[in-house]
Amino acid sequence: MDQKYLQLYADFVVKVGVNVRPRQNFIIRCPVTMPEFAHACAKAGYEAGAKEVVVRWEDERLSRIQMEYGDEADLCAMKPYQLRSYLDYAEDPDGCCTLAIHAADPEAFAGLDAGKLNRVNLAPRTFLKPWQEYTMNDRVQWCVVAVPAPGWAAKVFPGMPTVDEPMEKLWQVIFEVCRVTTGDPVSAWKEHVAKTKARRDQLNAWDLDRVRLQSANGTDLTIGLAEDCTWEGASSVAENGTEFIANVPTEEVFCAPHRDRVDGIVYGTKPYAYNGQLIEGWHVTFKDGKVIDTSMGLTPLDGFMMGTRTGTLDPSVVTFIAEKENLSPAELSDLFNKKSGLLGISGVSSDDRDICKAEDEGNPRARLAHEMLVYQIQKFIGSYAAA
Repeated sequence: MDQKYLQLYADFVVKVGVNVRPRQNFIIRCPVTMPEFAHACAKAGYEAGAKEVVVRWEDERLSRIQMEYGDEADLCAMKPYQLRSYLDYAEDPDGCCTLAIHAADPEAFAGLDAGKLNRVNLAPRTFLKPWQEYTMNDRVQWCVVAVPAPGWAAKVFPGMPTVDEPMEKLWQVIFEVCRVTTGDPVSAWKEHVAKTKARRDQLNAWDLDRVRLQSANGTDLTIGLAEDCTWEGASSVAENGTEFIANVPTEEVFCAPHRDRVDGIVYGTKPYAYNGQLIEGWHVTFKDGKVIDTSMGLTPLDGFMMGTRTGTLDPSVVTFIAEKENLSPAELSDLFNKKSGLLGISGVSSDDRDICKAEDEGNPRARLAHEMLVYQIQKFIGSYAAA
């Protein structure tokens, strides 16, 4: 990647996104796969006057091993030091700020027990709530940024001969959307924040009761707004009066919905990565603020066929294939989640672009994969219309 852009990105994120103040403690969470960016951010932190820069390394591959082989009760058991290691800095008279660097493989935990994943991930969130009150209530400056991960890059730019090529392409996209390629991201973001604030002020002036969202993909969702809600956007102000940008990049202007006044259906326009599993082709139906229907079941496997997932199966198929092919539960999960769907039917790829190309070249399995997908989507739409 371009080293000049990398340092510009780090400088902007630390000095404008987080906006580290002199003598503050600066906590960085970063994947072990991205030490170069963490080091650039640490350097920028000290240049901004940080008293101490603390880097908390995160290892996704190790987390998968722990999730697969560790006992759930042990994985959910939290230790007091885990909370104190944050609160000691937050309660320091000089205060603290934090940066979360994300470089996640969207399918890092694919095929694992979804229920166990949810429960184990919920445990630290609950235990660390006193620390989260500092960030979620803007008592400290905080910022979340993204950097490439090989698994993520390969999903966005599939079919490339080496691992490095999609990584380079994703770096370039991140630099562009984060306005680093302007050469002066600080000025570019000041202009962007000013425009976002103007949109926020206009929305507040309109004093809206509800918002209706419609899209060509079928989304038609009416969101009633909470009483006395206020639109916010782009930048926030911490308890100490310091302005910061919580998400880089960000284009959003947002407010709070009323919990009982959300009605309609929303379709995902992009795959959704949740707990290390990629969910594609999803949609959710709301009535009076409650979800009454969804394209998924207990796990992302249910619903219509996806890139590598089977979609809804006759339960008897599971035991039939297990006995016929002599497959273990783990091997069945891998087959249904990673080797089926568009990939399994077409024999070409899980990417619709590759399948379209193969279909144009006369590949009958690619054509079959498309026909099956279209039929299943039509069937789901028909069932929702009838309901």
